Amino acid sequence: LLLECARCFDMLSPTGKTPKEGRPLAAEQTEAAMQRRFVPIFRHFDSENTGRMRCSQLQAALEQAGIGLTPKQFKKAASDLDEDGLSFADFCTLVRKLMGWDKSKGRGGRNLRMYLAPDQVAAFTQLFRERAGPDGLIAHDQFASFFAQHKMIVSDEKLQATIAEVDDDNCGFLDEGEFLILVTKAMALKKRKVGPGQCSLKHLKEEGWAPLELKRVGYECKHFMEAGFSTAELAEVFSARELRHVVPLGDLLASGWNCLHARDVGFELHELVKAGCSVERIREAGFDDLPSAAVLRRMGVTAEQMKRGGWPLSELRLAGFGSAELRCAGFSVSALMLTHQALEKRGLQRKDTRAFRLEADALFLAGKIPF
Repeated sequence: LLLECARCFDMLSPTGKTPKEGRPLAAEQTEAAMQRRFVPIFRHFDSENTGRMRCSQLQAALEQAGIGLTPKQFKKAASDLDEDGLSFADFCTLVRKLMGWDKSKGRGGRNLRMYLAPDQVAAFTQLFRERAGPDGLIAHDQFASFFAQHKMIVSDEKLQATIAEVDDDNCGFLDEGEFLILVTKAMALKKRKVGPGQCSLKHLKEEGWAPLELKRVGYECKHFMEAGFSTAELAEVFSARELRHVVPLGDLLASGWNCLHARDVGFELHELVKAGCSVERIREAGFDDLPSAAVLRRMGVTAEQMKRGGWPLSELRLAGFGSAELRCAGFSVSALMLTHQALEKRGLQRKDTRAFRLEADALFLAGKIPF
């Protein structure tokens, strides 16, 4: 399951490509982030450890993953599923597909909370449920009388055009979520005054706004921290560059960040070492060149640690590690001899450890790597 989780990471990534500057930090995570969020959910519903989740359990699993669907939306989503259930890959694919189907949004991604306060949502929802049938739907031809009954003044032409726009599957019925979208469009409701300086982020959080929705209306990282959001929640919507000077590196690591491309967003080598990052993680952060190896040696990282982190013998020698240190790290005498021969073939004369260290330190002193 964990291997399958790693393969599915690209399915959940918006692009499936190398992380870019500006993408949310959580979107840049490897399988560790996937395991933290989705594997526990899948395992909970795969109680028999078969590697598959029954279709009857899907709606509960999606709700636990934070994806709320109306009955109509869920019926549409489940229509093409295999009767034998879903594998973890199937679940990941479906999650990605449904991320834009939240019942608080309609076609075009309209966010109902931008137009309706919670009390208005409750009032319109109650009106809908009083008229809807057992299936939670209202037919198109009932809305003219419905709007007139509740003194919601909309021309018949505009009402019919809006109904056709909202009913994205053209089934002739609207569910609760689609009805709320219909109200905001047909009655041309104005957007609420939300955003920094207009409304408290904490107040909107209590209303149920998602972090991404809050960022889209202008709230910055500092506002989220003041409102009590956790580092893990911040990582869902802010990039590493945005969090760089706001959240301590230790907190980012504790939230599950793997330091991917940390060098590109401004973190320095000594920060990662001080935070206790492994050599392997430091290399993943982008510090995988010879000057970085030289600085790590100066900072007391042993040849054995460097070897475990993936550094090749030739680069460790050029970084200034002595033959005795490299032997203690587990490299054989024959490997050391072959390395020396290879360096000579590259035009590098045989040098002692002191000469290697002087050259490696010169790279650092020349300012080719931040320290």
